Amino acid sequence: MELFNKRSKQVFDTEVAGTPGIAVDRAGRVVVLVRGAAKGTLHVTRQQPDGSWTEPADLGEPIEGDPVASRAADGRIGVFYRGPGNELRVLAEKGDGGWGPALTVAGEMTGNPVVAHLADGRMVLHYINAEYGALWHCWTASAGPEGFAPELLGGGSAVALAAGRLADGRQVAWHVNDRGELWEIAQEGPNSSWGGFTYQGNGVTPTLAAGIDDRGHAHLAWIDDSALTVRTRRGDGVWTDPATTRPDSEEEGEEYNPGYSGTPSVIYHPATATLAILTYKSLAHSAYFTPQGTPPERSDGAWNSECWAVNMEEQVGGGVVAVPGGDGRIVMAYITNDPRPRLGVSVLGAHM
Repeated sequence: MELFNKRSKQVFDTEVAGTPGIAVDRAGRVVVLVRGAAKGTLHVTRQQPDGSWTEPADLGEPIEGDPVASRAADGRIGVFYRGPGNELRVLAEKGDGGWGPALTVAGEMTGNPVVAHLADGRMVLHYINAEYGALWHCWTASAGPEGFAPELLGGGSAVALAAGRLADGRQVAWHVNDRGELWEIAQEGPNSSWGGFTYQGNGVTPTLAAGIDDRGHAHLAWIDDSALTVRTRRGDGVWTDPATTRPDSEEEGEEYNPGYSGTPSVIYHPATATLAILTYKSLAHSAYFTPQGTPPERSDGAWNSECWAVNMEEQVGGGVVAVPGGDGRIVMAYITNDPRPRLGVSVLGAHM
C-alpha cells in the first residue's frame, strides 16, 4: 500500500557514499549534506523557493563519517561529522547562507555523532570515544552551532547511541554496548546535571535510532535479523516489550532480500504530532514508512503493525533520511545504487 505518493524527485549525477544529513533552514527549505565519493569531501544541496534543488556543491571539507545536520536556536544549521584523525568537527552555516570554516570540537571519536537540543534550545552533541567506547557529550553556551565543550558521561564498550528530550525537558541518551546491552542516562532536571546509567535490557543491535512523541513516549528502533524492532519507554518511565515487524516481499526480486537493511530513521512531524520510522530494503525500489498508531491507540505508545511503501523507481542502496519541510510535506533523501551510488531527493505529496 502506497500511503505516500511522490510529488517530485531528483537524482543527482555526483557519486556519493554513506548516509546523508538533512535539516530545514530558517526559511523552511530543506538542506541535504552528503559525503562525495571521489574526494571524500562534504557536499551540499539546498531546496529552492520554486521546489527545485541546487546541484551538490563541494564544500571542500574532508569527512570520514556521515554528516549529521540540525538547526540551532538562532536559525543556523550546524553540520557535525567525524573528520580526519577521528576528530569530531562542526561546520556552521553563516548568516548569509554560506558555510565555515570547519572547527574541531573533540578528538578520538568513533562512528557518527548524535545531535539533540536542551530544554532551552541549545544544541548538545553525543559521541563515542574511539579508545574505550565511553560516552561523551558536548554542549554549547550559545544559541548557535559553535562553542562546544566536551565532557565525559561514562560507560564503556559502546557501539551505537541515540538521544532526545523527554516531555519534562530532560535530555536522555541511550547506548548499546558490544554485548547488545541497552543503557540509559538522563539529566536530573531540564538544563541540569546528569544522573547515572541504568540497564534497560539486551538483544539490541548497533542500528539504534530514537524518537520522542507528543505524549512523552520515547521510541527506540533497530534492525535485527532483517526485521524492524521497536521498544517504547512510556512517559511514566515504564518500558514496553520489544515489538518486531518484518516486511512482505511484494516487489520483483525481493525474495532474495526480503528484510530491512541499514539503520532506521525516526521522523517527528510537528503539524500532526506523529512519529514514523523510515527503513529500506537492499536491492528493493522502495523506502518504507511504519507510522505510529492514531489516537487513542497511541496513548500507550502503540505502533501500527503495517508499513507503507514509497516506490522510488530505482534501487534504494541505503542512507534513507527524511524531515518535514516548511510546508509540512515530507522531504526524503536517500542513496540509490542504480546504476552507481548517487544522491536522490524526493518531496512526498502527502502529509504524515
